[in-house]
Amino acid sequence: MKKIYFHVGYPKAASTFLQKNIFVQKEFNFISSYDENFAKLGKFIFFSDENEFEKNHKKYSLFLNDIDDNKINVMSSEAFTNFSSTKDFNLEKIYKRLYIIANSEKINFKFIVIIRNQKDYILSRYAQGHGENSFMSAGEKYKKFSEVKSFFYNDTNI
Repeated sequence: MKKIYFHVGYPKAASTFLQKNIFVQKEFNFISSYDENFAKLGKFIFFSDENEFEKNHKKYSLFLNDIDDNKINVMSSEAFTNFSSTKDFNLEKIYKRLYIIANSEKINFKFIVIIRNQKDYILSRYAQGHGENSFMSAGEKYKKFSEVKSFFYNDTNI
């Protein structure tokens, strides 16, 4: 049975770092969301209706059979979180479909989920638009970021 580590990349939880620095090392077979087959499979899992999924899931997951078992196989995508702009995004349906694909293709998915402290996450999201190195970091905007930062890391505000 093939083993594939499936990294579910939550925002601001080191996904980009893992994808650009760790998963690209020679001992990994990294299948990113930019891989054409993986992108097609993801869209198919997310957006196909039940009949279409039942009829065609083997066709969309065929490429998984060609994965090199001599390396650590990792698939990584931020799309498999609930941070989608699609109103019909259904996590339960998505993971049930992954389970069906795993059974039909004899794949053992091992999920990697990294979460982040909520305060750090909120601060990081804010800093992305207002922080020291952001596009809005000049002058008064950075002072505002410093106030937000001190709010989150001042023990009296906890």
